[in-house]
Amino acid sequence: MRGRRRIDIHGESSRMNHEGTVTVNEKADKHSHFPALLNAVNHAPTDVGQDSARALAPQEYLWHKKNVVTRLVAFIAALVAMVLMLAGCGTTSTSTSSTNSADGAKSANQTITVYGCEPAKPLIPSSSYEQCGDMPASMLFVGLTVYDKNGSIHNEIARTITPSDENRTWTIRLRPWKFQDGTAVTAQSFARAWSYAANAANGQVTNDLFSIVQGYDALNTKGVSKNAQLSGVTTPDRETIVVHLNTPTASFPYRVGFWAWAPLPNSFYRNPKRYGQHPIGTGPYRFVSWTHDQQIRLARDPSYHGYFHVRNSGITFKEYTDPNAAYSDLQAGHLDAMGVIPTEATKTYLHDTSIVAYNAPGTDWESVTIPEDLPHFRQNKEGRLRRQAISMAIDRKAICTKVLGGTASTPTDFLTPMIVGHVSHIGDLKNSHNIVYNPSKARKLWKQANTISRWDTATQLKMFFNADTGGGKAVFTAVANSVSNVLGIRTLPQAVPTYQDYLTREQNNKLHGMFRDMWSPDYPYAENLLASIYTSWATYTKGANRSLYNNKAYDRLITQAAEQTDQKKAISLYHQAEEILLDDLPAIPLYYGNSAGAHTKNITGFAMNWSNQIVYPSLRRK
Repeated sequence: MRGRRRIDIHGESSRMNHEGTVTVNEKADKHSHFPALLNAVNHAPTDVGQDSARALAPQEYLWHKKNVVTRLVAFIAALVAMVLMLAGCGTTSTSTSSTNSADGAKSANQTITVYGCEPAKPLIPSSSYEQCGDMPASMLFVGLTVYDKNGSIHNEIARTITPSDENRTWTIRLRPWKFQDGTAVTAQSFARAWSYAANAANGQVTNDLFSIVQGYDALNTKGVSKNAQLSGVTTPDRETIVVHLNTPTASFPYRVGFWAWAPLPNSFYRNPKRYGQHPIGTGPYRFVSWTHDQQIRLARDPSYHGYFHVRNSGITFKEYTDPNAAYSDLQAGHLDAMGVIPTEATKTYLHDTSIVAYNAPGTDWESVTIPEDLPHFRQNKEGRLRRQAISMAIDRKAICTKVLGGTASTPTDFLTPMIVGHVSHIGDLKNSHNIVYNPSKARKLWKQANTISRWDTATQLKMFFNADTGGGKAVFTAVANSVSNVLGIRTLPQAVPTYQDYLTREQNNKLHGMFRDMWSPDYPYAENLLASIYTSWATYTKGANRSLYNNKAYDRLITQAAEQTDQKKAISLYHQAEEILLDDLPAIPLYYGNSAGAHTKNITGFAMNWSNQIVYPSLRRK
């Protein structure tokens, strides 16, 4: 899965070696103010915006008026009106976009600049799988369903999604929809895109997301053709998709809301490499340009007619390698909004009068993963004792308040606060006390483990993290110090210079010690955290199980939960599975990352959604 890791909540940037700017053909607005004013006089609109100006009569019209005096008086009146209107705009953005916002805002410039970072992959739905790519991808690509701010699903391109055969077969009827190049979205647009992503020969990072569909295994065998299709997806007509799953899956409508399931236009297959730099989407915004390591520009798509109500004319993701620099720009008014707060600012940003702060429960998850092949930490009695001892030696409350400044909260289970089924109190689940700071019990458990196999006092317990930005250094220094002080062992934080290097080493099992693990759910359903990270079938190439955890009882519960048609029964099974995790601790929960962000005082409509992302369509200027 996303796989599947995202960048941490503080938005460190993965680096790519790209140069130059890529653009799509755009029609520049070449109207000068002078003829536009003359047209305004002739048509007397009540609200003159750019969209209105483009709809006016030809510029030459007034020049053929015979009454020169009338023309001059009209011009002066219009000029005065325009000056008064512009005086009330109050826009300070440096963006060059001039498209009017969807709600008819009077500002001549409603493009909003937001924090961004350089995507690690091309902007292809099935490749955008980390935070830097997620931000623009979430606005460029929509599929069958979309999520609202709170994580509820709404049909988007799907007119209906109907289950049968106890959630094993799903029939989807499509609404009329078009790609941003004007071509129609059809059932085949989805079927072919899903097959491309599911086909191992195409090397898409979201490949395992499609493992629930019949025919997936055949596409992941050696020597498979790049054009091979999923046998479990059929298209009886242009508006109908029938999907046959390997097992009953009640979460299917939630799964397909993630943009990896978005359709692709025919032009993609002619040149996937070019498409990744010039994406053609289906969402509320269209791609404008990508200047690598500088910015990605999106503009509102006027033909979009889906769930989102877009209240600005575009979003520009300004790319930063250091969120501290972005925060400084925000304070100075050179950046409109950011959905991450650098660690250095977490202690002060809530009281910073130069910006407007935002802090609310979120879904980002941070943990210390302990690989099963690490000596003294295997899944046996000794390993469990040591894992529990280390967990109880970590002062999470101090990390959340003193290191992260209240932008995170202490964990109570393996599900995050915005996910249905999350348990908010320690003690509600068996074994949950294992993730509570308890120094005396931690020392006791460590001594018990030493009676099984003695820990050499010269041994260095390494904890790896990425050091380029974000909260890694501060958090893992605090974690290492806490463990060392409580257990009296040598615990060393190990910095990996860049996130890209860190991610590569993590994905290839090259972090020889404990290591930082971060996750943001692809879709707001419990299985995305529990099945994707800890099941035996999700190890490395087929998922995000970096701990190599393998527990058959846990696997059975996850399978049973996925097959339920009753959500209450499913949640009960997920809770039983969590109780196993809380005992074995293949990963040690550190904290839930809040939705922490900020914006300038001239921006309104700021909110963050269930996945800790800014609700970009709602942003607008006052």
